[in-house]
Amino acid sequence: MAAPPPSPKKTGNQLSPGCGCLFFSIFFFAGLAVLVFMLSQFREGWRIHHEYVQGTCTILDKRLVSSSDSDGTTYRPEFDFEVLVYEGAEAGGNSKRYKATGYDGVNVMSSGQESKEATLAQYVVGSTYPCWYDPQNPSKAVLAMPSPWYALFLLFPLPFLAVGLGGIIWSLKQRSSAKLSPEAQIASKTRTVFSAEGVLPEVKTEPGSTLPHRLVLDQSEKAAAIALGIFGLIWTGVTGAIWLGMWSRGEWFPFIFLSIFVLVGLAILAAAVWQALIGWGTGRTVVEVSTFEPAPGGHFEVLVAQYGHMTVNELSVWLICEEKATYRQGTNTRTDTHRVYEKKLDARTGFAITGAGKEELRTKAEIPADAMHSFKAGHNAIRWFLEVRADIERWPDFKRGFPFRVPAQSNRS
Repeated sequence: MAAPPPSPKKTGNQLSPGCGCLFFSIFFFAGLAVLVFMLSQFREGWRIHHEYVQGTCTILDKRLVSSSDSDGTTYRPEFDFEVLVYEGAEAGGNSKRYKATGYDGVNVMSSGQESKEATLAQYVVGSTYPCWYDPQNPSKAVLAMPSPWYALFLLFPLPFLAVGLGGIIWSLKQRSSAKLSPEAQIASKTRTVFSAEGVLPEVKTEPGSTLPHRLVLDQSEKAAAIALGIFGLIWTGVTGAIWLGMWSRGEWFPFIFLSIFVLVGLAILAAAVWQALIGWGTGRTVVEVSTFEPAPGGHFEVLVAQYGHMTVNELSVWLICEEKATYRQGTNTRTDTHRVYEKKLDARTGFAITGAGKEELRTKAEIPADAMHSFKAGHNAIRWFLEVRADIERWPDFKRGFPFRVPAQSNRS
């Protein structure tokens, strides 16, 4: 038998729960502050589109406002104009003139001097143009409606809020766990089993309908689709809003550069759609076993039931042992995973599943006598699982893993 794995231990660069809570609180409250500010800006933009009244104005002056810092120079057009407001129901009645300053009410500064100068050139001092003003305060007026795409900037603080809130919850759980005794901590970590050779990871099972135990799916495509979809929407929303803003202002070099990031977001969304097609477009897979703790050299029965409505080129079940090692390389932490054992147990080809029907595979599996037992340590792990693979006609294929564990010598019955 292979040498025992190293026992788990804490590394010196781990954050304490208190410091972790403080660190992630900075992310959360920074994101919250930005969100509140952007909501106020969005509210004013919404009022311009829905509550402002169209009128006429005369341009009094115009200028290009610039601001320079270490990142370069940004610009925005600015106008002084006089708004003509009629007090009567129709034009020609009593009127008042109100002085206003601005352009589109957003007052965002960005690069692209030529596009801003082109905006200034569209308006001639002394000429009259349509404008929109706040009926409650006519000195608040705009010459152009703000782009509705600015609403997508509301997505920008969401990653900070998500990271901050998730980190705070994690830190509070760590703090709560730290107050427990070592024995209580062990009991709280999902019933792991310690042996002389290492730590046997938990295996989640349910009662089976044909064989005693039903293994639980390792990772759901539906959960992956939701997670990728949320992340992809936030990523694409933020980068897409900036990308469209650059396009509307004619800033072509930043527009082309940011296109790479927009494409990455679209790729993430495509991956989410792919996972959704598998998760919701194929039926569930049920794997039952006679035991979820087969010893090295032992046999156990396996039953695979595939549900759904699809035409399958091949359905197969594989016995797999996977080794994972985590190590540091310079300042980076890397995790390598490779399969040390892989065997095809059974397969069925060329069939269709319709309606409430199912296709079953029933076979036996044998754990090699010299196989390494399951364990989970601080920097490495040995994982055993059954993998069901489906080659589906005109639909994305899938591989679904169902973990079980091989006990160490001292845990054998």
